[in-house]
Amino acid sequence: EFRRVLFRSMVLEQELSPRQRTCLRAFYVDGKSQTEIARRLGLSQATVSYHIHAAKAAANRLLHYCQIAVAKANDCWLEAENNGL
Repeated sequence: EFRRVLFRSMVLEQELSPRQRTCLRAFYVDGKSQTEIARRLGLSQATVSYHIHAAKAAANRLLHYCQIAVAKANDCWLEAENNGL
């Protein structure tokens, strides 16, 4: 379910090219192999692998930014708690 939620993220959708979205969805959501995806899209397996790798890198960047934002929010909350606010 997490994969579906992450994939539907509007931010992530804007970060990926249409081909990256197609390959990522087929691989992670539909459970297709890179070979199956390549055959269906008329691409080489290496090209599909490249698109999946690039899409995963974009997702990891997004998750890293979210992790930083949550950590900063947590620090602010702890500081407020310690100051009696």
